[in-house]
Amino acid sequence: MAFFWIVALLLALAAAGLGTWPLWRQGAAARSGATLWALLLLIPAAASVLYVTLSTWDWQQPVTTTAERQRELPPVDEMTQALADRLARQPADPEGWQLLGRSYVALGNYAGAVDAYRQAWAQVATPDNTLKLALAEALTLTDQRNLVGEAGELVEAVLQEEPRNARALWYGGLAALLDERTEVAKDRWRLLLTLSPPEPVARALRERLTALGEPVADGPAQVVAGNESANASAAPEGAFEIRVSVAAGVEAAGLPASTQLFIIARTPQGGPPLAVVRHSPQLPGVFSLSDANAMLPGNSLADFEQLQFVARLSRSGQPIAQSGDLFGEALYDQGGDPVIELVIDQAVP
Repeated sequence: MAFFWIVALLLALAAAGLGTWPLWRQGAAARSGATLWALLLLIPAAASVLYVTLSTWDWQQPVTTTAERQRELPPVDEMTQALADRLARQPADPEGWQLLGRSYVALGNYAGAVDAYRQAWAQVATPDNTLKLALAEALTLTDQRNLVGEAGELVEAVLQEEPRNARALWYGGLAALLDERTEVAKDRWRLLLTLSPPEPVARALRERLTALGEPVADGPAQVVAGNESANASAAPEGAFEIRVSVAAGVEAAGLPASTQLFIIARTPQGGPPLAVVRHSPQLPGVFSLSDANAMLPGNSLADFEQLQFVARLSRSGQPIAQSGDLFGEALYDQGGDPVIELVIDQAVP
């Protein structure tokens, strides 16, 4: 507030000087200079007194910082609900629907995000790549299996137009891996590494390429040759040891040659898998599952208080569960023994 009064006084003095200067030059300062100075100083002072007296502004209220003003804002979920209510009344707003979709993703409401992005899609003549990837991401977060369906098709469409799009390369690598196109997944993730992604993403890419038998040193896409055995013997940090066996009486011998073993970590509440690894179905066996197998970069299994581990013998060889697949599951509480015993004793109806 003191700064305001200082600036006001300086401006008043400047105005007074500019007003009296012509009079001084004309020799009339002796007659009117003092009067003019008095008026020019009196008017701002009187205006300031009237402003303070008559203004409705509370001069006693404390000055709030930006952080304090942010804390005074309504919670994100309330603002998101307000946006959803407005769009329900005024739905012709594709940008608003996209904003709602991003808000839903931030809140973990992935199904709501899919609906919002579809609303935006319906209102634009030609969906751009940003909208395509946003819808693909929401579909993937809703159910990982969408990467071998609609989400994967959207990502492929983006890569056709923008082969160096970072988000499309990440999800395109996941889609290729789920579709058993391992070399395509490697190519896409190696290219993504050359684009200098953020370090958490780069670290996840290096771990995934190492898990696929192609170790990558620190730095952009520097493949380490002839070191596969050394890296394979070193278990990734935070790895779980998964011991998988088949329960007595379960008929696993008659499974077709296409059968693959999928080991999955997810939250007990459901949702997309957090980490997945695939192996040939040689059971009993001991396997490893870690953050290197995370489905999204930056995710860590250590971030969840409880995990559900699943071992599934997929008759089709695909990650999507189908009738007749055999599986077993177990719950894990964070901080417990990282050795997980999974007994395959159930069949998908």
